[in-house]
Amino acid sequence: MKRIKLLLIIMLVPASVWGQELKIEGKVIDGRTQDAVIGATVSLINGSSGVATGVDGRFSLAIASLPATVEVNYVGYKRQEIEVYDASEATVIRLDEDVNLLDEVIITGYIQQRRGVVTASVSNVKGREIEDVHGSSLDQKLQGKVPGMTVSSNSGAPGTSVSLRIRGTTSINAGNSPLYVVDGVFVNSEALQRIDNGGQVVNSLADLNPNDIESIEVLKDANATSIYGARGANGVIIITTKQGKLNARTSVSAGISLGVSKVRKLWHMVDGPQYAELTNEVFLNDGGDPAKIPYPNPAAEPSYIEEKLNDIFRTGLQQNHYVNVTGGDTKTRYYLGVDFNREVGTQKPDDLKRYSIRVNLDHKISERLKVGTNIGLSRVDRRISLNGNNTAAPVPSAIYPPANIPPRYPDGSYVSWAIHDSYLAMIHDLDNTSVSNRLIGALFAEWTIIRNLVLRSNWNIDYNTFDEDIYYPATTTTAAARGGSTTSARTKRQTLINEQTLRYGVSPRDAHNLSFLLGNTVQKNIQSWRSITAYGFPSDDFHEISSAATPSSVTGGGSQNGLLSFFGRAAYDFDGKYIADVNIRTDASSKFGANKKWGTFPSAGLAWNIRKESWFTARWISELKLRASYGITGNQNGIGNYSSYGLWSGGANYNGQSGLTPSQLANPELKWETTAQANFGIDGLFFDDRLQLEFNLYDKHTRDLLVSLPIAAISGFSSITKNAGEISNRGVEFAVTTTNIRKRKFEWTTSFNIAHNSNKVEKLDSPIDQYSWIRIEEGYPMFSFFAYKSLGVDKQTGDLIIDDYNGDGRITADDREHIGNALPLFSGGFGNTFKVGNFDADIFFSYSYGNDVLYMFQYMMQHGGTRPSWGYTTEQLQRWQKPGDETDVPRLTVMGNNYSLRNSRFMEDGSNIKLRSVSIGYNLPKSLLRPTGITAARIYATGTNLLIFTKYSGTDPEINVAGNSEQILGIDFATSPSPRTAVFGLNLTF
Repeated sequence: MKRIKLLLIIMLVPASVWGQELKIEGKVIDGRTQDAVIGATVSLINGSSGVATGVDGRFSLAIASLPATVEVNYVGYKRQEIEVYDASEATVIRLDEDVNLLDEVIITGYIQQRRGVVTASVSNVKGREIEDVHGSSLDQKLQGKVPGMTVSSNSGAPGTSVSLRIRGTTSINAGNSPLYVVDGVFVNSEALQRIDNGGQVVNSLADLNPNDIESIEVLKDANATSIYGARGANGVIIITTKQGKLNARTSVSAGISLGVSKVRKLWHMVDGPQYAELTNEVFLNDGGDPAKIPYPNPAAEPSYIEEKLNDIFRTGLQQNHYVNVTGGDTKTRYYLGVDFNREVGTQKPDDLKRYSIRVNLDHKISERLKVGTNIGLSRVDRRISLNGNNTAAPVPSAIYPPANIPPRYPDGSYVSWAIHDSYLAMIHDLDNTSVSNRLIGALFAEWTIIRNLVLRSNWNIDYNTFDEDIYYPATTTTAAARGGSTTSARTKRQTLINEQTLRYGVSPRDAHNLSFLLGNTVQKNIQSWRSITAYGFPSDDFHEISSAATPSSVTGGGSQNGLLSFFGRAAYDFDGKYIADVNIRTDASSKFGANKKWGTFPSAGLAWNIRKESWFTARWISELKLRASYGITGNQNGIGNYSSYGLWSGGANYNGQSGLTPSQLANPELKWETTAQANFGIDGLFFDDRLQLEFNLYDKHTRDLLVSLPIAAISGFSSITKNAGEISNRGVEFAVTTTNIRKRKFEWTTSFNIAHNSNKVEKLDSPIDQYSWIRIEEGYPMFSFFAYKSLGVDKQTGDLIIDDYNGDGRITADDREHIGNALPLFSGGFGNTFKVGNFDADIFFSYSYGNDVLYMFQYMMQHGGTRPSWGYTTEQLQRWQKPGDETDVPRLTVMGNNYSLRNSRFMEDGSNIKLRSVSIGYNLPKSLLRPTGITAARIYATGTNLLIFTKYSGTDPEINVAGNSEQILGIDFATSPSPRTAVFGLNLTF
């Protein structure tokens, strides 16, 4: 402990002050920046409660006599102690930053730990690291920030799903998304959506306000996640929201930001004359009479493709407004956050509005009893365009028809072409909306029974209603014959949790530290839904069910499941040198068979901080810690609540009578899917903590996969859910952070992370095919593309050459083979942060290497004439035309295999480097703000997705037509691309 003795000149005290209360007055400042430290606690050693510094860092502390010893504490700074001999002059106290990363506190499964004694693999992301990254949900903002975690946006539409995986894909059916925990509440991350939007899935995490986040911990290995048992198989993301501070004045923060966005790249389609030229060529190549070509004068054909694209896409707009109030006294802490966020998408008519409010409050009733609550309320309104290969989706409806087809007839009515609706009707008349109302809340009481023995009880809820309505107007081919049609769906899900923990920590001797944790959880999940479809409306001005002439169908249902859990933890460390901990959790799930409900999930971890050995003399190393852990986690997600039961369904009619029919075959042997994981890691801090390294090597093996497999039709059923199969994930992660320069007026830090994961289906009874292109098969990675392999185009004939995989001299279905994989070989991110005086700047890149993308849109639109009512992409212009031509685009023809077989010609390398975010800010000088009552002001500008470096010819190598599907990845099929975004903002603190 640093002791600074301030010997002040003793002055004569006027007689008028004798008998009056003595006071020490002064100011607390940052020793490096000289800025005032607000909310620091100033108190007398061994005295009563202290006081907090004000907005200017000043304080006034009553004392009984002189000299006095004063103590100053503030989070993030070293404790300071001074002796004051005279109170007649103001005292300036300078605090030094506490940059010891070993003492940084992180949350790891029901407890807080110093980073120096953690045996598990845990990554930490501060809220301030993602606050300048544009995105409607927190998972979007995490891309590239955490080694071993892959994040990709499945669509450019605001508020749509994001695919997030930690250390690979571990399951086929049981879900691969991590568990999200917000202030101790287990949060549902599954979409409640029931209406198909062409693969475009809403993101339930967009209900959360990123501005409320203080920090995020990502738990990656089994030793960190096994304490969560059934929930932790795919990793755990712990989100801590902002809290008030004890003995802190009320502080108000407010901010506003405005932004614009544009799509980076669109599809390249042939124009009218080019379309006519290609159509004529197909006709002639297939033996047509030259005198009867479809377009005698191709150059005269009109072109509407640019007009159509301009009709669909626009400049997107973003705005965000927030107000946060925080503070506290000696017993109470409080935080109030209010936020409004709106994103008008770049594709019409996409639109998102989020309204949110959060209240975090805790209060000490006595020295032993504390109560509190964390409550978040939100409402999200969405208007969503349909997506992908959907006949009512705007993009395919506009660019699939030939370029010479106008959007309107001469009388102004919409043109529909072939199977596709008018894109104008889809933009202006189709009404597809949803409203999500959500409550995520917790009430807790914490009782210190005796010193170091604390009992905590939590009552948690995640309550979500999701209302969807879609109206197809009579101007669409889908509903023209019906006089318009509408579908309304209402879904409700609630998760109720009661949880108790008893923790005890003791240090029998100075160097020995012991801690214990016991707990239990009771959880119930309840879900219900109703859907009704009706048609026949008086006009397109009426959308409600009550206005329809004919109800078409009414469906609904509901289900629930329960989970009962008991868990425990014990940890020991000797002076932070030798560290050991063990965890165990046992869960009982109602989803499994009567004798298979219980699962037990243990883990253990060891660590050795070599730096603390007496024989280790390298003073430039402040930490060199070796870690090893092993554990088992379970998974029950992704299957039905009654998957192990034999089910009967009502409503089956027989001769006009209602009745029952068997709907599901029982499997009483259905049990937990389990993942065993071993992890070895090294943590290092060097050169006064200016160089931080982290290395992890892991091996995960998942057994008893929960999968739906086909069964013999003679059984009367088509499939059954069972345990069958194994998947492995093996990988390595590396992260480094350097403080290159740390001066009073200039700081420069650099971060870099990289991760490699090798995925393999070790065992599976039979292959599973998805989307006609993906095959999940034993011996291959998940998301493997399975089709014919193209060997190029014959230069003499112009015909496509297909690999005869089985060598039988014929091209048949047996010649299909694995031609690529959507998973990257490695991925990560790197960036730099600068602080120059009052300016700050940050630049961050994310990257992915080795992932293949199926450019499905190119497959559909480079069709060689096999789809005569469709247009072409400009790549079709590179087709073979005469002997000797060298190209990979075959001769135009509707015959043979040139354009009839799914083949590797449409597979592309999706490797990319994205300039994920750039920000620059300026903090206005304190001297300028002081007369206004504003304590801090920052103006800033940020850019997101500004550049992408890739060989991929499509719009975006990240997007995926199937949303967050567990079995489909890496297919680009007319999906709305991620836009470039620029945002300008102002933050104020009062």
